[in-house]
Amino acid sequence: KSEASCKADRVAYREANKYMFEGISYEPVFDFDYYVANNPNVVAMFGKNPPEFNDMFLYFSRYGMDMGQKASPNFVLEDYKAAHPELVTQFGDNNREYYRYYCQEAQTAVEQAKEEQVKEFVKRFYVTILQRPYDDKGLSDWANVLLSKQMTAADVAHGFVFSDEFVDKGYSNEEFVARLYSAFFNREAANDPDGASLWIGSLYGGKSRDYVFAGFVGSDEFKNLCASYGIEAGEYITNEDNSNNQTQQ
Repeated sequence: KSEASCKADRVAYREANKYMFEGISYEPVFDFDYYVANNPNVVAMFGKNPPEFNDMFLYFSRYGMDMGQKASPNFVLEDYKAAHPELVTQFGDNNREYYRYYCQEAQTAVEQAKEEQVKEFVKRFYVTILQRPYDDKGLSDWANVLLSKQMTAADVAHGFVFSDEFVDKGYSNEEFVARLYSAFFNREAANDPDGASLWIGSLYGGKSRDYVFAGFVGSDEFKNLCASYGIEAGEYITNEDNSNNQTQQ
């Protein structure tokens, strides 16, 4: 990588982790503008105009939580304590633990929502490509490789489209393209006769299904679909000289 690219990566990393303190993201309980407005004494302490994010967040994370400072309209310590007496029994006057617990619960909820989102993406390929209900193990395995970033959406899609189960169905070129429209574009090929005809024509003209698959993966529609599920589309590069041409007449 170039120096500029590495610098951009470092900036992106810092931005993605600016709410982290001791391994926990405190973004759910820290709003910079709200903190500045409600803690003028802290702003004055640093004497900078305008105040800087790092100064405010580090002070809050090192001292403000222990003091029970207001740092977000979404979290008021005393209200949280009143709503959770079981935590008061557990944490007592250790204010920091309430912030920590709230953020950990929020992170767990985010991770669970992300997992469900990814599973919904995988389920659509069971329905649109294999045309059957998902099996629990398969769903879990595909979702895990996406969540761990071992595979991109393109990799998972390839696994379905070129699986023995799908290939053995012996679909015609027309049906193959129709399945891809449904899976990758979330619409029916019948509603795009001109576009579908171009893909089908390319297959009958000698292009491979691998080639057509790459075209669908590289489309903006597929990228937008993946973004709606919060996952990386990835890419797929085909070799047009590939002798393993799956075109059917």
